[in-house]
Amino acid sequence: MSLVMKFYNEVREDLKNYVNHYWIAQGDMHNETLKIIPIDHIDMLLTIEGQYYVKKNEVFELKREAFFTAMMDSPTMVRSNGHLVLFGVSFKPWGFYPIVGDDLDKYKNRSVDLKIVNPKLDKRIKEARNKHRDKFSEDIPDNFITLLEDALVESISESSIDEDLMEILYSFCQVGEGVFDLVKSELNLSNKYVERLFKKYVGIPPAKFFKIKRFHDATRKVIGKSDVKLTDIAYDSDYYDQAHFIRDFKKYVEETPSGVRKKKTILKSRYKYIKDD
Repeated sequence: MSLVMKFYNEVREDLKNYVNHYWIAQGDMHNETLKIIPIDHIDMLLTIEGQYYVKKNEVFELKREAFFTAMMDSPTMVRSNGHLVLFGVSFKPWGFYPIVGDDLDKYKNRSVDLKIVNPKLDKRIKEARNKHRDKFSEDIPDNFITLLEDALVESISESSIDEDLMEILYSFCQVGEGVFDLVKSELNLSNKYVERLFKKYVGIPPAKFFKIKRFHDATRKVIGKSDVKLTDIAYDSDYYDQAHFIRDFKKYVEETPSGVRKKKTILKSRYKYIKDD
């Protein structure tokens, strides 16, 4: 299997509070079924070329258009026939709420067509894709990014987003779980309020968010640092011990860390990653 993912970290200034980066993934999965694992943010994806299927209720659903993968606490199975080109926007943990304008916990563990929650943005993104579809062979066309960012800025500006709440969420999500209670105390916020805040704007409760954030960080190291011992990765990722480390992998990816490294059943383990120059 030959799969390549390239990241683009240059984001328009008025989107930096919402968007982490853009990426393009292309290659051939040869109809093999692989896993998408829980991560600490929401991705919005757009099929440029090929057929991309996401498992839903025991049936693989073809994703022809723009869609987003909400916060998950279990793996999702995907597959593709032939050559595939996917474009993605990786949002900050709180950054996708203005696009939906609705409680994100409603969409947990789901891949949702964008037209269901924001038909106007969906239409503009697809129009931009169709205009530049033949220019995605190796890179993301600059003109496409310009049109995309214009559409995202307009969509966010039309939402009733509270900037003060965004700052609070930024403070929480940037810190580690160990200082979470300290930040909460400094801001004089109750546990119940913070829990509601996370469910609405992020999609999962704070305790689960930090567990998934830790797991996601550990997964990158397990996949990307094959020469590093798994015990070292466990402690470097702030796991109390090897047992907790293994338990999280069995919960979130249904594999042990050694199994993830050996079997390569996770989609991201098959990619060759390239950073933008």
